Amino acid sequence: MRSAKKSSILSYISVVFYVVVGFLYTPYLVRILGVSDYGIYSLCASLIGYFTIDFGISAAQTRLAAKYIAEGTPDKIGNMLGITTRIFLTIDVVILILSTLVFFNVEILFHNLSTDEIDRFRNVFIVTTLFVVVNLPMLPIKGLFQAFDRVYELTLIDLCYKITNVAVIVGALYFGLGLYGVVFANVGSNIIAQICRLYFIMRQERIKINIKARDREVVKFITSFSLWATLAMVADKFFFGFIPFLLAVFSNTKEVAIFAIVISIEGYVLTISKSLNGIFLPRIMKMVVNNESSDDKTKLMIKVGRIQLYIIGLLVVGLICLGKEFIELWLGPGFTKSYYCVVLVMSPCIFHLTQTIAEEMLLATNKVKYRAYAYVIGSTISVSLIALLAPRFGALAAAIGVCASFVVAHNIVIDCFYHKHTGINMVRFINECHVKILPILIICLGIGFVIQYLFPADSFPLFILKALIWGALSSGILYALAFNQEERAMVNQVLRIKSKNIIQENL
Repeated sequence: MRSAKKSSILSYISVVFYVVVGFLYTPYLVRILGVSDYGIYSLCASLIGYFTIDFGISAAQTRLAAKYIAEGTPDKIGNMLGITTRIFLTIDVVILILSTLVFFNVEILFHNLSTDEIDRFRNVFIVTTLFVVVNLPMLPIKGLFQAFDRVYELTLIDLCYKITNVAVIVGALYFGLGLYGVVFANVGSNIIAQICRLYFIMRQERIKINIKARDREVVKFITSFSLWATLAMVADKFFFGFIPFLLAVFSNTKEVAIFAIVISIEGYVLTISKSLNGIFLPRIMKMVVNNESSDDKTKLMIKVGRIQLYIIGLLVVGLICLGKEFIELWLGPGFTKSYYCVVLVMSPCIFHLTQTIAEEMLLATNKVKYRAYAYVIGSTISVSLIALLAPRFGALAAAIGVCASFVVAHNIVIDCFYHKHTGINMVRFINECHVKILPILIICLGIGFVIQYLFPADSFPLFILKALIWGALSSGILYALAFNQEERAMVNQVLRIKSKNIIQENL
C-alpha cells in the first residue's frame, strides 16, 4: 500500500509537471514555428501515431506478464518477449512500406497544402518514420514495469524524460533550429528514454529475451487478443490520431493547428485521469486470477472513480467556465475557436475518463472485443460527421464528431459492456459516483461563470489568481458536500502529516 501511495504521489507530480510545462511552452512553440509549421508538426505526429499501432501485442504482452507473475511463473516472460520481438520486427517492415506509399503520394492526399508545406512535411515525415521503426519493438517496456509492480520506478524515469524532452525542445526553439530542430529534439529524447527503461527493467528483473522461443499457447493468446485489440486501436485512433489527417484533406493547416490545441488539452486531461491505472494493474490481475466477487470489483471501481471524478470534474468544469479567457490569454484571439471545440470534446469526458478501472478489467479478462465494438461505432459516427461538416466548419466539425462519438460509444455502449462482461455493477457505480458528485460540480460551474463575469482578467497573472481562487472555493465545496467519510479521512491524514512535518522542521 505504501508503494502504491508513493507511486500515485510521484505520478501526479509527473502529471502536474507535464501539464504545467506543456501549457507554458506550447504558446512559445506555436509562436516560433508559426501556425503553418505547427500544423505540419501536428499532422505528421498524428500520421506517425497511426502507424505505431502495435496490433494489441503490447497490451497482450502486459497481461501475459502480469498473469505469469500472479501465477508464480515469471521465467516464462523471456520466451514471450522473444516471440513478440519477432512479431514487432515484422510490423516494422509493414510500417516502412506504408510510410513509403504516403511519402510519394503527399500531393494527392493533402491537396490543400502548398508546395512549400508539402516539402517540409516530407522532411519531417522521414525522421519520424525512422523513429517509429526504432521505437516500435520497445513499446511493451512500460507494460513490463506495470506487470512487475514497478510503477514508481517507471514514473520516476518518465518524469526525468519529460524534463529532458521539454528542455531540449525549448533549446531547439531558442537557438532558432525551427521545425526540424524540434522534431530531432523530440525524437532523440524519446529514444534515450526508451533505452533507459529497457536497461533498467532488464537488469532489475534479470529478464533474458529468448529470440528463438516457440510457444503455441503464447501465440494463440496474442492472436486472439490482438485481433480485437487491433480493431479497437484502429477505431480509437480515428478519435484524435486521424482527425488532423481528415482536416488536412477537407480543410487546411490552420484548422489542423486549431484542433491540435484541443488534442493537447484532451491529452493532458487523459494523462491525469490514467495516472492511477498502472498502479492498480497487478491488483486487477490478481482479482481476475483469484476470481474475486463482483462486489469487490465494484468497490474498487467506485473508490478510484470518485477520486478521478473530483480531479477530472474540476478540470473540465474549469475549462468550460474559464477556458475561453484562458485560451485567448494563452495563445491569442486567433485560437478562440479552440475553446468551443474544447467544450464539445471535454464535456463527455467527465463520464468515461472516470471508468478506466473497468477498461483495465475488460482487457485483463481478454474481452477486448467489446471495446472494439464500441470504438467502431464511435469512429463511424466521428468520421462521418467530420467528412460531412469539415469543408464548412473546419475544426468545429471535428469537435462535433468527437463529442457525438464519445457520448454514444464511450458513455453509453461501452458502459453496457462493462456492466455485462466485467462483473462491475455500473448502475451502482454511476449512482455512487456521478449522481452524487455531478450536482456539486454544477454548483462549482455556476460559481465559475459568476467569477468570470464579475472579474474578467486582462493578464495571465490575474487569470491564474482568479483560477486559483475558484479552484480553492470549488475544492472546499466538494470537500464539504461531496466527499464521503473515507475520502475526508484521507485528506485529513495528509494534512496532519504535512502539519506535523512543518512543526518538526521549525523546532
